[in-house]
Amino acid sequence: MEHNSIIDNLIIDDEAKKVLRTVERIANSDNARVRRSIPSLLVVSDSGCGVTSYGKVYGKILEHSPVLQMRGVETFVELVLPKDNKLDERLFFSSPQRAASIRNRFYGTLLISFSEYCGQDLIKGESFQRLLEYIELNKANIQFIFHILSDFAARRQLVSKLNEYINIIEVCLEKPDVDKAFNYVLAELDKLGLVLKDGCENNFKDRVLSKVIHGNTYRGYKTLNNVVERMNYEVVLGCSNNYRVIGNEIIDKLAQNYKEEVYIQGNKIGFFI
Repeated sequence: MEHNSIIDNLIIDDEAKKVLRTVERIANSDNARVRRSIPSLLVVSDSGCGVTSYGKVYGKILEHSPVLQMRGVETFVELVLPKDNKLDERLFFSSPQRAASIRNRFYGTLLISFSEYCGQDLIKGESFQRLLEYIELNKANIQFIFHILSDFAARRQLVSKLNEYINIIEVCLEKPDVDKAFNYVLAELDKLGLVLKDGCENNFKDRVLSKVIHGNTYRGYKTLNNVVERMNYEVVLGCSNNYRVIGNEIIDKLAQNYKEEVYIQGNKIGFFI
C-alpha cells in the first residue's frame, strides 16, 4: 500500500514509526470492533520536529483503510486551540465542519496543538472543557491527534483527562540529529532534481550540518528546509545546464555563510562562538 512507503520515508525515531505501524495494523483489521480501538495520539515535541508530517501520515493510514467510509472535501485538519479568545474559539470549533463542506460532520483526522498553553492553564480552562465535550460528540467520526511542547507542565493530568473520553497513546518526536538531518536533506534535494556529488558527504555533514544543528537557532526540519532552499539557490546561481550536482565548491560557500551567521548571532546575545 502507498502509506507503507510514507511511513518508511519518515525520518523519525523507530519508536514513533512503530506507533504508526500499530495504527495501520488496527485500521486495516477485518474486525470492525478492532478498528474502533484505533488510538488517538498525544505528540510531545518542540517546533521543527515534524508534527504536521507525522499527523498527515496517520491521516493517510485512515484514508487507505475501511475506517474512513464517509468523507468530505478534506480529511485532515490542523488547528491550534486558541487561548482567551472567544471569537477564535468559535472559529476553531466550526473549522472541521467547514472543511467537510458537503457533510454536516467532519470525517477524518483532526490535529490539535496546545502550543499556546503551559499546563494548568489548559487543564483548568473553559476552552478545554468545551473541547472535551466536542471530543465526546465527535469521537465516532474523528480521530484526534493532540500536540504539546516538551515543557508542558501538566502532561500526566492531560493524558488522564483525555483517556476518560478516548484511548490515548503518547509519541515523542525529536529534532533530527546529523545523520537523520543528512538523510532528510538528501531526500528533499532529490525532489528538486539535485544530487550531492560522490565523496562530498562527510564534508557536507561536518562543515554545514554540524554547524546548523548545534547552532542556537536550530529549529529542526524548518531549518533544514532553509538549508535545502539555499543549496538549490546556489546551484541555480552557478549552473547553466540541467546537470544539477552539488560539489565541494558550493559546500565550502555554505559552510562560510553559516559560520558567519553563527558568529553574528552569538555576538548579538553577548557571547562568542
